[in-house]
Amino acid sequence: MPFVVVALALAAAVAGCADAAAEHEVDGARKPNIVLVLADDLDWSLLRFMPEVQRLRRDGATLERFYVADSLCCTSRASMFAGRYPHNTHVRSNVPPTGGYQAWRQHGGPRRSFAVGLSAAGYRTGMFGKYLNGYPVDRPPDPGWSDWLAGSDAYHGFDYDFSDNGTPVHFGGAPADYATDVIARAGDRFIRDSVAEGAPFMAQLSTFTPHLPTVPAPRHATLLRPADQRPAAMARSAGRAEQPRSRRAPRALPPAGRSVLAIDELLGRVRTTLDELGVADDTYIVFTSDNGYHLGHYRLMQGKRTAYEPDIRVPLVVAGPGVPAGSASALLASNVDLAPTFLGWAGAMSRGLDGRSLERVLRGREPRRWRRAVVIEHHENRGELPVRRFGRRAGGEPVGDPDAQGRRMGPAATRRCAVPGTCTSSTGTGAASCTTCARIRTSSSTSPGRCRPGPGSAGTGGSRCSGPASGRTAGAPTGSAEPASSGRPGAASSTTSAAIRTSLHNLAGSMRDGERAR
Repeated sequence: MPFVVVALALAAAVAGCADAAAEHEVDGARKPNIVLVLADDLDWSLLRFMPEVQRLRRDGATLERFYVADSLCCTSRASMFAGRYPHNTHVRSNVPPTGGYQAWRQHGGPRRSFAVGLSAAGYRTGMFGKYLNGYPVDRPPDPGWSDWLAGSDAYHGFDYDFSDNGTPVHFGGAPADYATDVIARAGDRFIRDSVAEGAPFMAQLSTFTPHLPTVPAPRHATLLRPADQRPAAMARSAGRAEQPRSRRAPRALPPAGRSVLAIDELLGRVRTTLDELGVADDTYIVFTSDNGYHLGHYRLMQGKRTAYEPDIRVPLVVAGPGVPAGSASALLASNVDLAPTFLGWAGAMSRGLDGRSLERVLRGREPRRWRRAVVIEHHENRGELPVRRFGRRAGGEPVGDPDAQGRRMGPAATRRCAVPGTCTSSTGTGAASCTTCARIRTSSSTSPGRCRPGPGSAGTGGSRCSGPASGRTAGAPTGSAEPASSGRPGAASSTTSAAIRTSLHNLAGSMRDGERAR
């Protein structure tokens, strides 16, 4: 009898070990690790300052047509976590009631995150850095996360609070408290602990840069750029050939360029740690951003809330098992594809998602019946969008929306369509603006894409819009729109000249502000 009992106990132990081993395998192979480095407001133009990202591109694959579902921080991140478009996550802005962490939680977002599926598949999961706008640091981690050091207000790099697995922790103004470096150290510790435990892991390292105010690490604050690294567009003057680069003196890097250097070092540190621990060949490294940023493109003020490519198309670079080195793909992809991709790598189920796995795309194989279009959304938070920029009250509590875009417009240019396709004006000058999900155009002609007189236009400036959308979102700045005729004899030229002068004045001022900020 004792022999039978011992034999049964030994069989149970062996079965338990077999189950544990199977939990860490996919199709007989060990489950891969995943590291996601997510920047904030990083566009393609900043990659020239990031040698580690360039090295990752040489070692892996670059998706050149990777788009975000919404070029706004919280909506984009919610879609990434859930693998669903904003109209399905119900997170449509950065602030409640239509957005922010409150909307994410209210609509069951935490339990639909890819972290829940990865945790169920046996992964250790770690979230470090920026989570969702409005996340309170006194709350415990969301479901599915094994380790957690996260917050929503470290844009200034110093003097901020994080939630350390539910316990608020304050970081001050010492150089070691710089947010990107804190995130790098936390991620490094998590990777080492996970490897020591022998469990597959998923680590997300989300920085707050280069989001405004684009604060660099102190060690990068005064870094100079060699003359031969200046982009050609900055070096050229109108109608003249570029001068020899050797004659140009070194210049300081722009603030955004300095602020991404710490992100690049973070990526390099992760790769060094993976090599040191001997797990680099079993780890997917993913680098991307929650959205892009425009600065002077299309004569727009700085910002990101448009459907233009600088705002919605972001880098996606992936290196890992089976990914051909130095490869690139021009297939359309979206950040809603990240959740099913991660779950696919883990061998977990991913039903009911809007996104599709990028596994075959990253391996250089074109899937059958791949998409021909991606969905780009933007939801105007009517009546709730703060007019002031993001800041803090005297007690340190964050207020406002960090992505609120000011409008440096003249008194005759503050307009918004009440209904899609309807033009209204805030003054009685007769000037009107067409605000659909398209470029803003104003004219009295009836050509496609312009305004034509409609009911109620007399004395109010009301018009109807016709023609296809052409890429600019509702609620975007209207300073570059051409003014329309008021319909009164002799009034068209004076109204047009005044509006053009106002627009040019405001455009020049906003571009100066943008150059100082970036």
